[in-house]
Amino acid sequence: MADDDDDTIFPLAESLAGVSLSHAPILFFVCFHKALRAELSQLRRLAVAESESESESSHRCDVVVELRRRFEFLKLVCKYHCAAEDEEKMKRKCGD
Repeated sequence: MADDDDDTIFPLAESLAGVSLSHAPILFFVCFHKALRAELSQLRRLAVAESESESESSHRCDVVVELRRRFEFLKLVCKYHCAAEDEEKMKRKCGD
């Protein structure tokens, strides 16, 4: 999962400042993967914290609904992201 030191692994801000996504579309995918890892890490922390808490049932239901909503959104984002990756691969393969 994502670590707090992702910025040391992917120092994007300093080394890639001023590079246009149209010139390097792979940067979009790198940023997306970093954001995906961060969101999954947050979701995991929330789920673990809730599973270890002794909160009442109604609060747990709210947390489950929130987790499901966030996972469904993440699933949709991943679907479109995969389609974009496939499109980029085809562009490179066809030489566009």
